[in-house]
Amino acid sequence: MRLALGRFESSPFTEADLDELRKEWFKLLPNPVEASTIPPDQPFFLHAVAQSLRLMSDPDVDIIDCKGESSYVSGVHLGHLSPLGPTPQVYRPRAKDPSYDESDWSLNMDNYFRGSEEEAERILAEQFREEESAGRMKPLSEKEAQKMYPGNALRIAAQGILDKPDGGHRIIHDGTHGVHLNNEIRIEDRLENPGPRELACIMETSEAADERVIFAINADIAKAHRRVLARPSDWGAQACKTSSGSSVVWLNKVGTFGVASAAFWWSRLMGLVGRHALNVMGKDWIFVLTFVDDLHIAAGGKNRWLSIWRFLVAMELVGTPFSYRKFRGGFALDYVGYWMDYSRFEIGISERRTAWLVNFIDKLEASGWLVMVRRFHEFHGRLGFSAQVLPWIRPLLAPGYAWLAAVSKNSTMRVPELVATVCIFIRKKFTDGLRKIPCVRAETDLGKSSVQMRNAKQER
Repeated sequence: MRLALGRFESSPFTEADLDELRKEWFKLLPNPVEASTIPPDQPFFLHAVAQSLRLMSDPDVDIIDCKGESSYVSGVHLGHLSPLGPTPQVYRPRAKDPSYDESDWSLNMDNYFRGSEEEAERILAEQFREEESAGRMKPLSEKEAQKMYPGNALRIAAQGILDKPDGGHRIIHDGTHGVHLNNEIRIEDRLENPGPRELACIMETSEAADERVIFAINADIAKAHRRVLARPSDWGAQACKTSSGSSVVWLNKVGTFGVASAAFWWSRLMGLVGRHALNVMGKDWIFVLTFVDDLHIAAGGKNRWLSIWRFLVAMELVGTPFSYRKFRGGFALDYVGYWMDYSRFEIGISERRTAWLVNFIDKLEASGWLVMVRRFHEFHGRLGFSAQVLPWIRPLLAPGYAWLAAVSKNSTMRVPELVATVCIFIRKKFTDGLRKIPCVRAETDLGKSSVQMRNAKQER
């Protein structure tokens, strides 16, 4: 219960116990000495994970420590010089390439900041020094950096600062505008995140097995994207400064928020580490979903409590840096905007997301239905997210899509009467409590209909 309430400030397992367990683990591997070493500037026992996964016949293990120019041990490439993938043993092929803003080419961009430039410089300098002490950034003089990374190998990107709820700041590296790093990155694999279908599958599978008591924990991995080492020859492509007047260039040695390939490399590493943990769980009734750095661990059976602890131990064993104070759990909880109630087998959207939608419609009505199209676009996108789990919303999206396709995003205008009517209807449904629906058994194949059979006969 302390874990579910976020009452642990640090790991509940002592380092001595984890070290003892690791020694027992290393003894089982082909090369215990190599297994006990951690590659520089990384938290994971990558050699040990690689040896274990080879014994488990994992399909993607070679990317951990292969002798080529890109691996998790030596550093991965960013994907701007050669494509990432394809990796058919892990991912399905990408069906559509992402589009990025076109901008004027510039290898030295100024930072974005609100308020004073001095305050922004102070925040960036403080964060960069912390990252340097953790081995994730490296400062160089501008002359040194230009010599080490000639031409467009050195790209100094703009930095943005986002405020975090806990009072801290998240630094966003703009790999798109000016430096064109994201525009050049090619990823041939499709990254897919868990959603209502996967959450419903947990409930449907549990119900079918008559396992009605499911307890879940949402876990958070600290600085997930920045746990993957980039190869040194690509560090210059992820450069930045604390201010335009600074003569010091900071190189990102690891995956970086705002660079397109960071999510790919993290998801692939998390897949490897996660499969390793699940493989040692035996036949425990446990499901684990991963959305970037957010894990959803749902466990059932008579050993449900032990299963959760064993999974966390298996993850910590390899060096996973959890942020325990962000853990939350229970029989009913939300996960990345979705709401699950395992005691009633219901699924929906979170109270906070529902309140945001209702509040937006209230303000829209109070303003006489006059709105910035860009803001309405955000609202409609959130409705689309909600429609993934609430089918009754889907047919109501059509008027909004039609209007948005006909107007400029940069304009401010009054929404059509039909769109306003739809908004009022949706608000009424939400205020009546229709933010969740029962999650029933999986669909049953009833065979082909008479029309389908007739068409198939004609085709033959």
